[in-house]
Amino acid sequence: MIDLDGWRGRFRGTYRDLRLRWDLAKARRRGPPDTIWQAPLIFIHIPKSAGSSILSLGVARTRGHQTYAFYEKWAQGREIPPTFAVTRDPYARYLSAYRYLRNGGGNGVDRAWANRNLHGDHNTFATENLHRPEVRNWMHFRPQTEFLNGVHGAVTHVLRLEALKDEWEPFARQYGLPETLPRKNTTSGREELSPAARQAIRRVYADDFDQIGY
Repeated sequence: MIDLDGWRGRFRGTYRDLRLRWDLAKARRRGPPDTIWQAPLIFIHIPKSAGSSILSLGVARTRGHQTYAFYEKWAQGREIPPTFAVTRDPYARYLSAYRYLRNGGGNGVDRAWANRNLHGDHNTFATENLHRPEVRNWMHFRPQTEFLNGVHGAVTHVLRLEALKDEWEPFARQYGLPETLPRKNTTSGREELSPAARQAIRRVYADDFDQIGY
């Protein structure tokens, strides 16, 4: 007997993966959608920093965790609307990203990358692999400052995940966003970082610690 539910689930998963790959390729070739330049606010989505909760509110963005520099590149003389991002303690963000990818990520692109690159436990991966370009430049492990800073400017509003409970409401009120932020895509764990792993994370994310103030 044919498992129709399983077949439909696989089809939907394949369609989502193909759609994501298409959207990422289109953004690389053509830049953000034209409507982004008329948006009242653009969300710069740093992975593993409350992004899923904020995206559920319908804020303007371009798929693929695009950086502020991405918008600078494609502005071509147009004014970039106000932008905002949420940052996170680099140690906690690393653990969340590792756990998320270890559990399969959110799509086939994540899973394929994790199968190729995610080796060892969270401490071994930090000490032996986090510095490698193919890891350090992957969106989930990319330094947060690279999302925030462009050549000629930077993200307008930088909120902190650790203080979001206090910072979100006045910020949302300023831009007419819902003042209650839903909890989405949360992961939890009790992993502890070894001293060597913390050192490795500190080296790779030195700019995050220094410039953002963690």
